[in-house]
Amino acid sequence: MDMSQLAQQLKDLGISSRYYRFGQHGAGFSEDSFLMESGDGTFDVLYMERGKASLLVSFSSEDAACSYLFKQLTQDDSYKSRAPR
Repeated sequence: MDMSQLAQQLKDLGISSRYYRFGQHGAGFSEDSFLMESGDGTFDVLYMERGKASLLVSFSSEDAACSYLFKQLTQDDSYKSRAPR
């Protein structure tokens, strides 16, 4: 899976883009969001909380990083978009 495929799968499942940011996808930035950054042959998955990013795990492949991030964002319903009541 690549970043574009991950973004589409998250969208299809109703995961709010405020909870992630990677490549040109997502809107997460400062609070309670996951980030994926790539460089020097690695794909780092970070968690942003209160404006500070913490490295969770680093992968050597985009597929492994995307699969990990997908699992984090779909393990429960807390990251799904909420319709107004």
